[in-house]
Amino acid sequence: MDVYYATTTPGLEQHCAEEIRSLLQAEYVREVPGGVVFPCKHYTDVLKLKSVDCLSAFVTELRNLNTSDFLLQRLREYPMENIDDEHIPFQRALQLYYSIFTPKTNTVDFSSECLRYRVTCTRSGKHTFTSPQAAGNLGFGIGNRFTKWKVDLKNYELEFVLHIHQDTAVIGLCLAQELSNRNRAPPLFDVVTALRPSTAYLLCQYADIRPYMTVCDPMCGIGTIPIEGSLSHPNVKFIGGDIFMESIQQARENWRFSVSTAPTGTVLQKTDFFVWDASKLPLADKSVDVFICDLPFGMRHGTYRQTRKLMPKFMAEVHRSLTDDGKAILLTIESKQIRKNLNQMDGFPQLYEHSSTAVSIGGYIACLFDIRKVAKIANT
Repeated sequence: MDVYYATTTPGLEQHCAEEIRSLLQAEYVREVPGGVVFPCKHYTDVLKLKSVDCLSAFVTELRNLNTSDFLLQRLREYPMENIDDEHIPFQRALQLYYSIFTPKTNTVDFSSECLRYRVTCTRSGKHTFTSPQAAGNLGFGIGNRFTKWKVDLKNYELEFVLHIHQDTAVIGLCLAQELSNRNRAPPLFDVVTALRPSTAYLLCQYADIRPYMTVCDPMCGIGTIPIEGSLSHPNVKFIGGDIFMESIQQARENWRFSVSTAPTGTVLQKTDFFVWDASKLPLADKSVDVFICDLPFGMRHGTYRQTRKLMPKFMAEVHRSLTDDGKAILLTIESKQIRKNLNQMDGFPQLYEHSSTAVSIGGYIACLFDIRKVAKIANT
């Protein structure tokens, strides 16, 4: 059976693995840093996954690379190991690639083919080398293995992906990129967004949404979280709002586009989008079961100072609008500020940090908070 390597949002690999087990009925699903390795018979089934960013044919996972020099050395040497064995991971990955994109070809002698290739690398953790240096070392090893191949960074036929997390490296042969680039209409305005649909889907899975809940993203931008949530939870009411009119107009357009491209028979509740100020939400008290929000990082929108000024008022609105058993799933790089706001809140019941998870978003280490209301204490 073919083995795939799917990259996903680092920190949320568990929820990606759960989707794979549920949708594909796959066994032997294994989480690796920044992704999941799993077997599957049919490539078309794999393309249905919503939590995946990039899909590759799995080559190998190299562990316990304790020093940067040793890691680079292993990347150079690995492609040359067991060079005469047609069943080694490089061969299996290439065979899977050709079975998908050139299915009429029975056998391919990869060593004799004059192919153009490149290696791309993503990293997390502290290393003494750069991502291009790591990619170059693996590319050097691949060139030694397949001597007729040529490196071509632009007009390549094969792209090998390398993901390094601390002392672990995972190698794959790219089959499909930007799987998460979905449910977005052509832009009406020059609106910047960093949240991928795959991450939005995972946030909704993390929130453990149940039927007939009301879920709100109070800073929804172009509507990524409400749209992904509504497509995955047809019996849930999703609401989105943002202070920028252009973002809301794009969100509504994205929603219409998503409905028009949804598979036949898909049942969807209408998702509403509003222009509002997150510090003064026009929501009734105790009307929202779950808040899910990618809070502004102060990079593309606003500044750190503006974000910190907004948080106390926003948290007070979350407290007011949540049902007594409600929760808020908040993604932010301002973890200290969130905890400070929780400790300084007045009134009862207050909010508290139920749990938190470190997540990597666009190269930044963010914190995903699960915030709940403190249960009421019965009078004695």
